[in-house]
Amino acid sequence: MYIDAHCHLDLPPFDEDRDAVLAQGRADGISGYLLAGVDPQGWRRQRALTRAHAGIQWTAGLHPVRAAEMDSETRRSALEHLSACFDGEGRAVGVGETGLDRRFAAPETLPVQEISFRAHLALARELNRPVVLHVVAAHGHTLDVIRRDGLPAAGGMVHSYSGSAELVSEYVSLSLSISFSGNVLRPGAKKLRRAVSAVPGAHLLVETDAPD
Repeated sequence: MYIDAHCHLDLPPFDEDRDAVLAQGRADGISGYLLAGVDPQGWRRQRALTRAHAGIQWTAGLHPVRAAEMDSETRRSALEHLSACFDGEGRAVGVGETGLDRRFAAPETLPVQEISFRAHLALARELNRPVVLHVVAAHGHTLDVIRRDGLPAAGGMVHSYSGSAELVSEYVSLSLSISFSGNVLRPGAKKLRRAVSAVPGAHLLVETDAPD
């Protein structure tokens, strides 16, 4: 049996056939799904799906690209409401996705992304919940923030890993797991396949990042 370590089954592309997708997943040996939070609208959908379907859990977070796109007041309000996701029925089990992105968000938004990232890390430490990291073209910066601020004892994961094999040991030494998506199956993905080989088995996860 497998667990999809990171996906977005709450998104509209699944509205017409979500039940069929889940049924096909069960038939293919997928016993669980971890839905990654990206914004307040998604948090509500994810909590509802957790209540409705066995085997689905979710994490609450403000995606770094979303954080970069928001005005300061909207971003502040979202971060203030994040902790409420960890109360009540169908509560979130982890914090994120959060991190830093230099490819899909403008580089000048990195200071704003870092503020959001550090707020997530602080909440994860306070609640001792694992973190889900989104890191694109910013691995050195991300590791610097983690070393400065610290992780929760519960650890966490780097989702859809895009770094080098050499960086794997840096994340694993911090008790983080490494998750790979379908990108690793692309014919030219030699760098990613070297990274897979560098991950100790106990730290290796797989994901679809569906619908992506």
